[in-house]
Amino acid sequence: MAVFAYKAYDDDGALIEGRIEASSREAAYEQLFARRLYPFAASEAGSGLATEHPWWARDVFGASGVRARDLTLFTRELATLVGAELPLDVSLRTLASDGAGRAQRRLAAGLRDQIVRGRSLSEALTAMPGTFDAAYISLIKAGEASGTLKASLLHLAAQLERAGELRARLTSALVYPAILLATALGAVALIVLALVPTLVPLFEGSGAAPPAIIQALLTLRWVIVEQWLVSALAAVAFALIIVALLKNERMRASLDTLLLRLPGIGGLIAKLETARFARAMAALLKGGVPILAALGITKAVVKNRVFVAAVAGMSEEVAGGTTLRAAMQEAKVFPAVASQLVAAGEATGQLGEVLARVAEMSDAHVHRQMERALALVTPLLTLVIGLGVGGLMLSVIDAILSINDLALK
Repeated sequence: MAVFAYKAYDDDGALIEGRIEASSREAAYEQLFARRLYPFAASEAGSGLATEHPWWARDVFGASGVRARDLTLFTRELATLVGAELPLDVSLRTLASDGAGRAQRRLAAGLRDQIVRGRSLSEALTAMPGTFDAAYISLIKAGEASGTLKASLLHLAAQLERAGELRARLTSALVYPAILLATALGAVALIVLALVPTLVPLFEGSGAAPPAIIQALLTLRWVIVEQWLVSALAAVAFALIIVALLKNERMRASLDTLLLRLPGIGGLIAKLETARFARAMAALLKGGVPILAALGITKAVVKNRVFVAAVAGMSEEVAGGTTLRAAMQEAKVFPAVASQLVAAGEATGQLGEVLARVAEMSDAHVHRQMERALALVTPLLTLVIGLGVGGLMLSVIDAILSINDLALK
């Protein structure tokens, strides 16, 4: 038997930290679920919580080493097989032997090994720390408890697919601007490294000092060619400083606050976080998770630190007897229409369904705004690059013409 340190939420949304004795991490999670606790981290005492990862691993690279696309495909395929009334172990065996990719097959094989030992799917998910987040596991657990596992899997698959679709749109829309930018940088490098040095002897022969723009480009060339090691070290040091600043919670909170205040961008971020919040809450409430526990889990789903603090405050408000609508209004970060719809959901007893609708509306708004913004990126970037490179070329040409003027004098 080993001792495990854990963090979990109870039915009232309170954060519980403690230790539990169990034969394995899976058994520890099983005991916690039996106590109506919703764990999101557990590890052997003294080893650190296994599911906690550095911010850069979570937010930039992904903590699990499993790509979002692989997880999406796996969830969709499993939802399809379970929806076809196949037993869970048969569904996982099918995916393990005939999945769409190696990552999906590896996930399915690992989960099936746990299932055949008598564990539930949610318990099997906890045996792969870092691969599935707290909201994913809690939703599966709620689906098992309420007999709606199929619906939970379908919801998770749809949620992951929407996120993947947004990433794909963003990536495809930025391909052409990236090519333009790379071409512009290549042109500038050619001017600085090859063209400008050939002008120096001409100015020296005429006895005149090069124009300011040529002097600046020569200095830039000296930094790149002669001081490349110092430049590289300075760039690495700058990057490390930025990483250290972003790792600091106070700095990240300040940055998140600033982003929310930016015209246009702030509203888009608010809608995106509202969609994340509403979608997770809808899924958890539909799965039978108590509202306070759902709020505690959802706090790990939203990314912006302002929204994280807002959801934490809402948990305290709701625990004190406040309605969810009043708590959302008090937070002052959610759109007014979202809190109004939540009020209707509370009045009709259909809060989960209304929150799902809020998520759909927010997603639709985000997609429209993203498409409009991305449609402007290419022409604006083309204009900026044209002006920049064209202005640089004109400056060089003017410098060459000035040499001719000096020669005529």
